Amino acid sequence: MRVNDIVETKFSYFQLADEVAKLHGFAIDYFQKNLPVLDGEKFLGCISMEDLEGISLNDKLSDHAYLIRKFAVPAEASDLHLLAAFATNETDLLPILNDEENIVGVVHLCDFLSNFGDLPFLNFRGEEIRLRKKRVDFTYSEIAQVVESQNAKILGIYTSHVDDEMIELVLRIDHNGMNEVLQALRRYDYEILSAHENDLHSENLKDNSAYFDKYLNI
Repeated sequence: MRVNDIVETKFSYFQLADEVAKLHGFAIDYFQKNLPVLDGEKFLGCISMEDLEGISLNDKLSDHAYLIRKFAVPAEASDLHLLAAFATNETDLLPILNDEENIVGVVHLCDFLSNFGDLPFLNFRGEEIRLRKKRVDFTYSEIAQVVESQNAKILGIYTSHVDDEMIELVLRIDHNGMNEVLQALRRYDYEILSAHENDLHSENLKDNSAYFDKYLNI
């Protein structure tokens, strides 16, 4: 996904001289929670309609300029950059700035999510594996070598959790035998967190557990 594919270049913005009532009217008509604010042609940031609750509709936006939060992304922003910006700023709209920091468009959250689902990592056919390993022992090159040594192809890697001790990952792979891939990963001390139908190791553990329970009940 490229920003240019989802950026809206014809968008509404507001000036410091506008009354709060004008912003409320637009937000209600277009179901918008955050609105871009300019001072002339200078981009100042965005204002949340929640922050304007309880403020007189006749007030000028300039009277409450302290509520404006400056956040935006560059035109060359990546998918992950956009995702992080939406989440960090808890917004439904991201302004897009050019090299001169002038606003050239906006990206709406709904458009981003619609296109995010088409990314190869999510859209390619394949099977997911959730893994965990000690962070000090982990390298991306190793996991690629282990998976590909079993004639499988990595379609994507997503790091879902990291702390001082451990790292957790989600792999999406195309394979000819899941059991072989899982056993190879275990040999390199990867803990398999996900359940898989063809995981013989898991089946063996279940059989041993059942046998042990039967032994205890004799």
